Amino acid sequence: LHWRHQRTARHIPAIIELAETLRQQLAPAFHKLRLRIKKIHMTRPAVHEQPDHALRTRRKMLPLRQTRRRRALTMQLMCKSRARQTSTDTTYISMPLFHSNALFTAWVPSVLNGATIAMRRRFSASEFLPDVRRFGATYFNYVGKPLAYVLATPEQPDDSVNSLRIGFGNEANEADIARFTERFGCPLVDGYGQTETGASVGRVPGMPKGALGLATPETKVLNSDTGDECPRAIFNDNGQLLNAEDAIGEIVNTSGTLFEGYYNNDEANAERLRDGAYWTGDLAYRDAAGYFYFAGRTSDWLRVDGENFSAAPVERIINEFPGVVLSAVYAVPDDVVGDAVMAAILMEPEVAFDSQAFGDFLKSHADLGTKWAPRFVRIVDQFPMTETNKVLKRSLVLDGVKTADVTFTRRSAAISYEASTAA
Repeated sequence: LHWRHQRTARHIPAIIELAETLRQQLAPAFHKLRLRIKKIHMTRPAVHEQPDHALRTRRKMLPLRQTRRRRALTMQLMCKSRARQTSTDTTYISMPLFHSNALFTAWVPSVLNGATIAMRRRFSASEFLPDVRRFGATYFNYVGKPLAYVLATPEQPDDSVNSLRIGFGNEANEADIARFTERFGCPLVDGYGQTETGASVGRVPGMPKGALGLATPETKVLNSDTGDECPRAIFNDNGQLLNAEDAIGEIVNTSGTLFEGYYNNDEANAERLRDGAYWTGDLAYRDAAGYFYFAGRTSDWLRVDGENFSAAPVERIINEFPGVVLSAVYAVPDDVVGDAVMAAILMEPEVAFDSQAFGDFLKSHADLGTKWAPRFVRIVDQFPMTETNKVLKRSLVLDGVKTADVTFTRRSAAISYEASTAA
């Protein structure tokens, strides 16, 4: 880690804190690595018994070790260029270091570019801006929903008075990106990708509202059952997706990937790596111009009254309702057959949920599908989250309809809601 000499004296406490943080976070991982290396050393065959491992590329056979070195170099160059850092930057890291986002978009490019690193043990929305000012941070990374939580903190007239130059991450929604840039005066580079580096979609200037962006020609939306490319999306004049069941498929990189597989998990490898392609497990659809639109995970499909659709477009609409910090849409069992739509909503502090205004808001959205309006709306104080700031929808599904939280129910085809009895 490159600490600039002129700052060393006044940064000694921070250096000590950084060293202790790294020791605590990385010690378990290094311990597991030592055990794994020891196990491999004890069980590997003699030298003369080892096969001549090689991976076939399009042009020639490369030794496995040489191939992995090239892949490692490729990843380093990608990290260094995408982060757009220099040695004068200070990188603020509050995302977990065990995840690829912090490693590939913050730690590695900072080391390669000789930037200063400032760390927080755990993400805090209320301490984000104070930390930025304290460390003089010019660059930060994010993954999941932290922008929504930062934007939910009380706005101050001097929020834009800070040292931030750029932020880099993924999974932020379009509205949050615009609001963050305007409020804090910091542009964001947001894109779609995975830890496995299987496929990526990048934002471009002038792209349609709600789109992820564009990808290489090898990245396509395929039908997971047939393997055929899905037809392009058809919209009505109001922007409503008319052929969701046909247009929505899985994002697939048909040219292969740097990803070699999951350790000791043949079932997961078979699911992701099929027929020379990488299947992401993420749903999307594409418009006539080739723009990708995120439609959730493969587990985010809902079937209501015989119509199939995904949760992500519904969440995009709900997130536009004034006062909403974050929403999660998921399926709960219908009393008769199929699914019922349920939405969990986190409101801004001191903002009460107005069920009448919410119903009117949904009715005003001409792009809301006829089956999309939630039957149940749960108002939460906080979401169950992963360490990478992603909503644990399976926990919400397990909670069911009746919970201790305030819940509203749509009683008829008309989009109006009334409070339900608590569990």
